[in-house]
Formats: sequence, C-alpha cells, structure tokens
Amino acid sequence: MNHIIKKVAAKFNVTPKVSAHWFRHAHASHSLDRGAPLSVVAATLGHDNISTTSAYLHAKPGATSGDALDAEVWKITPET
Repeated sequence: MNHIIKKVAAKFNVTPKVSAHWFRHAHASHSLDRGAPLSVVAATLGHDNISTTSAYLHAKPGATSGDALDAEVWKITPET
C-alpha cells in the first residue's frame, strides 16, 4: 500500500513523507478534533488499549480548554 501511495504522491508533487500511517494518523486526529468519541476512534483503528489512541489527541497552538466552556455562563454584565 505504501508503494502505491508514494507513487501517486510523487506524480502529484505531494511530500514524500506521505504514507499509509500518515493517512491513518490524519483520520484519527481529524475525527477526534471533530468530536468523535475516543472509544469509537480506538475501535475504528483496531486499538485494544485506548491509551494507544489517546496519542492522537493533540493540543493545538492557541487552543485552550476554555474554548469548550459555555461563554454565557461566564459572561460578566455590568451592575446597574
């Protein structure tokens, strides 16, 4: 499979770093970023141990856990 991927990548001037694992990693990372449950991604990838799948969870530059909070809960309104 990697041979085919690399051949197509070369034909379309895509980085030679591309591989089957690269696509697998991208699928897992994007799925988790879009809210897929860790357990579902683990099952999709065939991981027996969820800690293996958790390696695909990445902190993004500029991201904060506060992004997941409901802004209305923390909204400060001026006292009248």
